[in-house]
Amino acid sequence: MILFALLVAGVAVFAVSDSVRFVVCSAADALVYGFPSHRDWEEARMISEEIVNVHHFTHNSLSQPDKPPVFSNPGSATLLTLPAVIQVYDVQDRAEQDKIAVALREMAAKKKLKPFRLCFYDHENWVVDGSAGGRGPETQLRCLRITADRFHDVAGQKVITYPTP
Repeated sequence: MILFALLVAGVAVFAVSDSVRFVVCSAADALVYGFPSHRDWEEARMISEEIVNVHHFTHNSLSQPDKPPVFSNPGSATLLTLPAVIQVYDVQDRAEQDKIAVALREMAAKKKLKPFRLCFYDHENWVVDGSAGGRGPETQLRCLRITADRFHDVAGQKVITYPTP
């Protein structure tokens, strides 16, 4: 009976508290996917640099004005693998997207990179509210899975919304 009461209390706290949910879900994520290794960070950096070498961006990022609109989240692996995700803004032309994907596939084969995702977005929607900024709704044009021997679409066009603080 005491065990049941503790279980009910734990579920109630989990359901009501954003902080408790954040801590529990973050700990579960760390146990399942682990943390990015040095190699994971290095691969994400190399992929981003290759994109900038292949495509000429006409302007820099709105959220990071000193950089092109290319962002990377390194992958990780423990029990399960979480692939790196590379986000590229302002490349609407499908032929240009394919040119970038081919260059990355060739680099993945040459450098024996782990499979990763490459997602193209229409444009960066950076909303400034007072002294803080955050992403507004953005349109993902397509998302590819890139391996050493091929690339293929895994998601098409959709609107991505981000939580607001």
